[in-house]
Amino acid sequence: MVVVLNSDELELVYSRVYHDIFNKNAEFVVKYYSYAGLKSRIKLESRFMKKKFFIKLSDGFVDFPETFHVALAHILISKIMRRECPLSYKRIYRKWVNLESSENIHMDLKRSRGHSIKDCPEGKVYDLSDSFSRMNKYYFDGVLSVPVLKWGNVITSRKFGHYDPSNHVIHVSKTLDSENVPLFVVDFVMYHEMLHIVVGSKKKRCNRVVHSAEFRGLEKKYESFDEAKAFLEKLG
Repeated sequence: MVVVLNSDELELVYSRVYHDIFNKNAEFVVKYYSYAGLKSRIKLESRFMKKKFFIKLSDGFVDFPETFHVALAHILISKIMRRECPLSYKRIYRKWVNLESSENIHMDLKRSRGHSIKDCPEGKVYDLSDSFSRMNKYYFDGVLSVPVLKWGNVITSRKFGHYDPSNHVIHVSKTLDSENVPLFVVDFVMYHEMLHIVVGSKKKRCNRVVHSAEFRGLEKKYESFDEAKAFLEKLG
């Protein structure tokens, strides 16, 4: 039977973890929030040599056991204090969040609380619907259902695409919606994100691998793979 920890009990957990790490005391305020997914946040306020930490946890974590919360406390405190968190706590954390039941909680929260997503595939230069249609016909025999296709709102320099499985959405960075970007590069990013739909993610020990060996092998089947990768590396 899992013992549900309330805010007061979680504050004791975090205080104990901090004392174990630094042999000092600090004040913690821990509360559950209605996040759209399994998320956690930590904020530090220092005043008159005293540290006060504010922890925000998704209410999706409410039924997670104390061992998980201890591991998460180590991770969050280590992160904000710029220390290396012991691998053992990272493994405990990944063990719990990678459970199928945890993933279902995460997806349900994103669906029920996430922002509504408008279908806006048309950019100033390229139409994502056309790109999806080309890639679907050429590489997937036209069998993939059309997800929501959406241009991003900001210019990016590293991540040029993202597939959101909870809402079945492909996001493409608006950096690529430019006359300076070749069509084969836009199509490559679309193909890459479509592979996430087909291949999914794989579990390896306590980790979830999204770019598996199978994924990388299929990615290289794109006819302009080398040219597209080189262009994106230069763009980044």
